[in-house]
Amino acid sequence: MSSKARELSELADTITVDGSGNFAFNSGYGSVATAYGCRAWVNWNGNSGSISGSGNVSSVTRTSTGAYDINFATNMPDTNYAVACCSGEARVDRGLSSNGLATNKLAMVYKSTAGSFADGNPLMVVVMR
Repeated sequence: MSSKARELSELADTITVDGSGNFAFNSGYGSVATAYGCRAWVNWNGNSGSISGSGNVSSVTRTSTGAYDINFATNMPDTNYAVACCSGEARVDRGLSSNGLATNKLAMVYKSTAGSFADGNPLMVVVMR
């Protein structure tokens, strides 16, 4: 058996795809887990909406001070996804949070703990499913 064939055989022992298409893998720590993936991510300037890096995001629209629509290039199959977000600013009084889930976009707001909306730079979001 060639070394490539041996590598593929070993890989086949650690991954599975079930009848629903779920991908699972054995991480080597004694358990098999379903793999979940990043469905979209973006890093943008909250003042201008300018994207500095992204995956599956077609645009970011600033709808008002501190409010943004993150538009997906490929729609999500439903709204059952999780969002992680943060700001690169060195301020602890600000927060970025989801304001609404949709299949074609994600509405986000960025505001201070006092409740006032603000534009941040940079802002970052990851969508997992």
